Amino acid sequence: LTFTLCTAPCAFAANGTLTQEDGYYLIEDAADLAAFRDGVNNGTLASANARLAADIDLSVYENWTPIGNETNKYAGIFDGRGHAINGLAVYITDASGSLLYAGLFGYIDGGTVKNITVSGSIQVVSDVYSVIVGGIVGDVENGSVENCKSSVSVSTSYKTVSIEQSVLAGGIAGFIEGGKVVNCESSGGVKATVGNYSSTNNLNFVGGIAGLNAGGEIDNCTSSGDVEANGANDMMLVNAGGIVGSNQEDV
Repeated sequence: LTFTLCTAPCAFAANGTLTQEDGYYLIEDAADLAAFRDGVNNGTLASANARLAADIDLSVYENWTPIGNETNKYAGIFDGRGHAINGLAVYITDASGSLLYAGLFGYIDGGTVKNITVSGSIQVVSDVYSVIVGGIVGDVENGSVENCKSSVSVSTSYKTVSIEQSVLAGGIAGFIEGGKVVNCESSGGVKATVGNYSSTNNLNFVGGIAGLNAGGEIDNCTSSGDVEANGANDMMLVNAGGIVGSNQEDV
């Protein structure tokens, strides 16, 4: 993994070697995006800015690891400049920690993701942990998703468990907490299947744009995909909506 800093515009070298232009890392192919992701997730580039220089084919990665996590949340500006990221494939089963974050980005805090179109599929299966998943970003905390389109199909499920769990799933973002989603479109569809557990503390929110909006903002967004939520019994509370599963602020 190599990062090259240029004080002036410099030639772009693809295949995992990132160069900078005007304070932004330039990303031209899937290897570059993976290199940037690795830098964010290890904390080196958690606040760095990036721009797409071309459409990206992510199908070379059978299981994409999201950008940003609970330890190193993304806090920079990621500008797609109107380009597309195609072939996103995320498949996550139980992992370490109490929460699973899934999307092209897993977790942003104060960061901005804008001007990209994403296609592909996300499937999260958990018997242990709660799930926060979105077609673009899992968790938007005090940040923003702007001018983005997603045709990513989002599917989450957990079965019979012995602890309290929750699912927050949306076509753009799973959870908006103090952040905002503006001028976005989702068409991929969102499905959540929750298992058999006798507790009303299992709160599950599924929406075409966002699963749960708490202290955030959803403005000028549209959703055309199917939204489906299934609970195993009457104790499993599942809130579903065409735009948001549960809203506590402005839409």
